[in-house]
Amino acid sequence: LKARSNRFSGTATSTRPALEMPLSLPGPRHMEILRAAMELVAAHGYAGASLRDLAAKVGMSQPSLYHYFDSKDELIEQVIFYCGADMLTRPGLEGFPFEDLMAVPAFMVDYLLRLYDTPEYATFVRFMFAVSPIKQRYRNMLKKVYADSFETFTPLLMQRFVERGDIGSQDAIFFMRMLINSLGLLLMEKRVLYAEKTHPPEVTAYAAWL
Repeated sequence: LKARSNRFSGTATSTRPALEMPLSLPGPRHMEILRAAMELVAAHGYAGASLRDLAAKVGMSQPSLYHYFDSKDELIEQVIFYCGADMLTRPGLEGFPFEDLMAVPAFMVDYLLRLYDTPEYATFVRFMFAVSPIKQRYRNMLKKVYADSFETFTPLLMQRFVERGDIGSQDAIFFMRMLINSLGLLLMEKRVLYAEKTHPPEVTAYAAWL
């Protein structure tokens, strides 16, 4: 690219289109760099994390970083999509109770608890809060990772229950959103805002109630 920034807070922008949701993750070294960038932005803010710091953190020269991304925009895009996709899929949806609607709450509660047990997830949430006010482009990509994915996969997960008449299609969406948002907000409060390292009793009790 003709314009590149040596800070995350620079003005260089990528001429590439926004990334699509990844079908696979980059290699280990690439992911190490993205996770390091995520940690720096989460800790120091969008304007306070330099590429010099990133290079030092991963033990490589600053110009060598451009082998992995072309600009600040592309770096942020990659962290959102690759780190986000990695962590959101780690808990897995294997064993989803397609035959038992009453077992869905326990499954989704367990998914969320395991998601926040992923060591980097609280850091990723802080990263998201740091970059989302900066550009509409970043907000759109965050929406793709979360809202668009929810709207795509929830009907697939709940389709059998809707077809059997166990629940209406709109109610199925609201049902899943209630489970995810209610516990997710409490987990965000405790694990992100208050930086608690494990699930406190309040979270455990609320999860059991759900």
